[in-house]
Amino acid sequence: SKPVSGGCGGGADSSSSSSKTRSIGVENKRVAGARKLQDKGFSVRQLLAFYHHYAASGDITPETTTQEVVKKIVITETAKDGCHYMDSEFMRGHGGGKRARRLASHAWKARFINTLLNI
Repeated sequence: SKPVSGGCGGGADSSSSSSKTRSIGVENKRVAGARKLQDKGFSVRQLLAFYHHYAASGDITPETTTQEVVKKIVITETAKDGCHYMDSEFMRGHGGGKRARRLASHAWKARFINTLLNI
């Protein structure tokens, strides 16, 4: 497959072959990064299991924000091993990462339950 042109440099035309090679290298890294992340998605069932587990333990309340969930749960559980949350013990126990087929956006300061209900 052909590399996608553009990306860094704002689309300026460069006559330097080393510049073109660097541009292709940067684009290849972006594509590789996207491919690596595409299998870090989750199912609605996994999201509900996550919510029920952490709500039952008191880590998530109706007032907990998405930012607090990330700080208290996601970062805490992945910092030691430096892994993606989908590779964490909890998520591996619930089937691990899934191929993403949709994108769900969230707001850091929004209540996590609102994000969950909107998905």
